[in-house]
Amino acid sequence: MNIVLHKKAEKKLRYFQKKENTLFLSLMMALNELEDKNILASQLKSLSGLENGFRKRVGRCRILFTVHYEKDELKIWIIDIEKDTQKDYKKWLSFIHEQLN
Repeated sequence: MNIVLHKKAEKKLRYFQKKENTLFLSLMMALNELEDKNILASQLKSLSGLENGFRKRVGRCRILFTVHYEKDELKIWIIDIEKDTQKDYKKWLSFIHEQLN
């Protein structure tokens, strides 16, 4: 499955690469795991209200993505540190909904 990073996720990944190298390495391992393995075999939580939407926890970070089986593609929308769970998820999910519509 091909991984496609949204520009917002790409920017955050570059930030972690410069500022928090340990977290960056953990994120890269998680992304490789998502690419290599069966997506449903990974430790994932589904995103409510978003078809084929999932999140993966990597330390204090969250990776939010959607799976597009028809394109054999995994689109990474958000890579960020969770601060306020409810507020962050509402903001992140509304962003993903806007991008998909």
